[in-house]
Amino acid sequence: MRDRQKRYLCFAFIVQLVWGLDTQAENIFRAGDSISTASVHRIIHQTYKDVLGREPDGAGLSTYTDYLVHEGKDADWLQHVLRESREGQAVRQRKIRQRITLVFILIFVIVGCILAGVFRRQLARCFRLALDGITPKGKQYLAGSVFLSPVFVFLSLILFYVFIKSEPPDGWILCGLVVTVGMIAARMPRWIVYTVVIGAFVALLGWSVFVDANRSHDATSDRDDAVEIGAKALLAGENPWTSKSILNLPITTGPSSILVAVPFVRAVGKINPLTFFMWCVFVATIVFADIRCRNNSFLTVCVLLLLPWSGFRHTMHWSLDELYYAAILAPFLWFALSRQHLVFAGVLGGFMILSRLSYAPAVLATGMWWLFQKRRRFKEILRVAWGGTGYVLIVLLLFFLVGGADFIQDNFWNTSQMPCLNSDNNALSAFVTFLLSAFPQSTLGSAILVLIVTTVAAWGMRSMRHPFYHMAVASLLAHTVSFSPAYRMDYQLIFLIPALYGICFCSLPLPLSGHEVVDADDAEADACVQAGLRG
Repeated sequence: MRDRQKRYLCFAFIVQLVWGLDTQAENIFRAGDSISTASVHRIIHQTYKDVLGREPDGAGLSTYTDYLVHEGKDADWLQHVLRESREGQAVRQRKIRQRITLVFILIFVIVGCILAGVFRRQLARCFRLALDGITPKGKQYLAGSVFLSPVFVFLSLILFYVFIKSEPPDGWILCGLVVTVGMIAARMPRWIVYTVVIGAFVALLGWSVFVDANRSHDATSDRDDAVEIGAKALLAGENPWTSKSILNLPITTGPSSILVAVPFVRAVGKINPLTFFMWCVFVATIVFADIRCRNNSFLTVCVLLLLPWSGFRHTMHWSLDELYYAAILAPFLWFALSRQHLVFAGVLGGFMILSRLSYAPAVLATGMWWLFQKRRRFKEILRVAWGGTGYVLIVLLLFFLVGGADFIQDNFWNTSQMPCLNSDNNALSAFVTFLLSAFPQSTLGSAILVLIVTTVAAWGMRSMRHPFYHMAVASLLAHTVSFSPAYRMDYQLIFLIPALYGICFCSLPLPLSGHEVVDADDAEADACVQAGLRG
């Protein structure tokens, strides 16, 4: 009996031992299999990131796990398969285009530095004159008191009436107006008044650009977002005009605006600093014009801008500033033509046209003003044309290399088509609509009509010593005849900004104070009108 129990115990021990070893082996095998699968998953994830720049989807992870675990494939095989796939080829091409984009941006930076070096004397002279009060008479002008011109008083009364019950920021503007009038009444020196007004205006710009423009209403306006999306697409090596704005609308921004926005979008992801910088350039230009021409225009222009009907506050609130980058740079085109920097003038003209196609009539009107001033040599015309054509071709080549065939199909020309004027609400609009019916029924037909009217207007204003009213008239025609905007206040500043520059650089100096009057034949004041910065 004891021998049988011993046999049973030995048999049970052997079975338990064998079963235990088998279970342990199975557990070891399963643990090894789990470790192997985890390692394969890490390899697949890392290869996807390296080659395609993304995480693998479920199907891809499962498929390539089977290949690597059960069919003996390795990481090199997986990398080769992903690289040669359709997505891998597209990623490779995008990286190539991205490198091309960065190279061209570097070229533009180098060319900009070269131009700055070529014109360093003129730039240094501009800054030196500005810091020195422009001229001795400019210093005397800044030391004098501000004259309350009738236009400024009239506009101030309107602004006071409109803003007396308003909340900030309009309430702040009203307080600033009262303080300004108080300083003028106290006969403080002009430089103190201007310093306070410039500081207040820049503070208003900063609040509008960095605070107000980023509130909840910004989600219903896509003008600035379209520029940022276009710049990000270009940096990614993609055609900007195949993208959509946050409102799912086509991007109408021109190539120049996208190129200017690229450094800011790359650095901070937004164009708000660029917008702030451009408006500061505008303020500096109108101050420079006032001091140089000594016509008491700075405060008048500020009040005109702050009126609710000018469109300036509307623009700042809805982040429409990108529409006006080219208009803000208009004086530099005038200066370049006046100082005979003709190639540079051509580049500026090309930049303005490619920032927005609707600026083409304004640039053309400026060219007509330059041609009608006096007889120009063919060599001079050729230099302007060479600068403008060269800029346009280089920029278009850049975007073609980035976008390829997509750029031919989707570009700023196709996305910026807008309806022409078609209205019989009054006699004038009905007459213009009737004239448009005689031309091809497209943007081309309205462009022909705008060209004809712009040429007639430029000939009629050929005696003017600056082209700003030419620009204003041409832009007004472009945005009422060729481009009939659905939003009335969105495009006003395109033709108002050149008109304001016309006021600032006017040839009829205004009284400096209650007792002083500048001679209308003063050579220094007249020089700024005849030849830009030439003194």
